[in-house]
Amino acid sequence: MNYYRFYIGDYLRDTATLSLCEHGAYCLLLDYAYATERPIPADRDEVMRLVRAFTAEEHKAVSKVLDRYWVLEHDGHHNPRVDDELQKAVRLIDKQKANGLLGGRPKKTQSETQTITQDETQTESQLETQTITQNNQPPTTNHHTPASNHQPPENPTPLSSAAPIPDCPQTEILAAYGEILPMLTQPREWNGSRAKALQARWKHYAQENGVSPGYRTREDGLAFWRKYFSYVAQCEKLVHGIPRREPGSEPWKPDLPWLVKAENFLKVIEGK
Repeated sequence: MNYYRFYIGDYLRDTATLSLCEHGAYCLLLDYAYATERPIPADRDEVMRLVRAFTAEEHKAVSKVLDRYWVLEHDGHHNPRVDDELQKAVRLIDKQKANGLLGGRPKKTQSETQTITQDETQTESQLETQTITQNNQPPTTNHHTPASNHQPPENPTPLSSAAPIPDCPQTEILAAYGEILPMLTQPREWNGSRAKALQARWKHYAQENGVSPGYRTREDGLAFWRKYFSYVAQCEKLVHGIPRREPGSEPWKPDLPWLVKAENFLKVIEGK
């Protein structure tokens, strides 16, 4: 990481008894942990070299900070707060990556656009009134469109009904799955509950939401699903498998029926 949040209040509260030298040691250890995203090495001599501690006083300061704020485990010294912040950063990056692969943040709806237009109209009207009051001159209305002309119709047609949702192209989605994720199990049959689940996901993500920008053509829908499969292909745990508890068992990997279930779709997108 090239950036991390520094909570000044928490830091000052937890380090009130540290000396100036110990503060320097603590900050250098934090910088190393966040920059490398790894625990502080277990070897104290190596730690001293990393933070450039040369004198006996500096060695003592580093050791004191390590013993008080870090926990030695099998792979090195861990700081609970650092570990927690790194995990949050990974989840955020994965979520942003997923949104990017699936079309980015959803577009503004018509109602949101209309609200912005109304606000802008009201602001213009307020500014005009202010100017008239200050200049003590009568209003000139021939350069302005009456605010009432900007009002949306009482019953605007929602975007969702602008065009019908195309039928789910089951065969093409299965072909895209096989092309992009050949390392996963390929379905031998696709009917019944499996086809119904895919049809439900197709209709759900045809609407604008936090994951999908929405689609109203067969081509746009297929592009969305290809992006979804491409994102799965970049998730190492999913394509390489998750170890099972039983000794000698092959790692668990998802398949298409698992990927199209509602709860699993969100788990994949949220990096869970």
